[in-house]
Amino acid sequence: MNDFISDNQNVIIALAALGSALAAILSIILTTYSIWSQRRHNRISVAPLGQVSFGDYEDHIHVDIYNEGIGPLVLDELKIFSIENSNTSSELLELMPPMPQAMHWQAFSCPQKGTVITTQSFKRLIGFDVDTSNQAQVDYANSVRKALGSLTIKFTYNDLYGKNQTPCERDLKWFLRNI
Repeated sequence: MNDFISDNQNVIIALAALGSALAAILSIILTTYSIWSQRRHNRISVAPLGQVSFGDYEDHIHVDIYNEGIGPLVLDELKIFSIENSNTSSELLELMPPMPQAMHWQAFSCPQKGTVITTQSFKRLIGFDVDTSNQAQVDYANSVRKALGSLTIKFTYNDLYGKNQTPCERDLKWFLRNI
């Protein structure tokens, strides 16, 4: 064995160098794959999940855009369609009946392109409280429920990296259940 090593010293050195080069190339390939895989994981792990949520209570009504995902939601476009009269708007308040003098909206917003909704948070489109002892307010709340019941909300949004997500669309027929 000693004779083989001493007779083939150059071959053994060349094989060792080749083995080292192959190990280095393999480590570069594995490192590149690991970086690609980590970047892919990072993009997936911050995906938003947009939903339209609402509440219809005896003394309170609201409609929200909610982010149930684990990354920020960047709003691209918001459209609200009316089934009854074919109206389309980006502002829910425009499609509501005029509010009586003594009442006011507790909250309303008209989110624009680029509005960011953080994880597990929402953007309220409309919301108001109803004094159930005041018949005028109860009547107005019912007219709002009727108006909301004929609407469909659709919005498109992106993730943190600008990748388009599945559009969210939901009708608001739930508001018609007691009318």
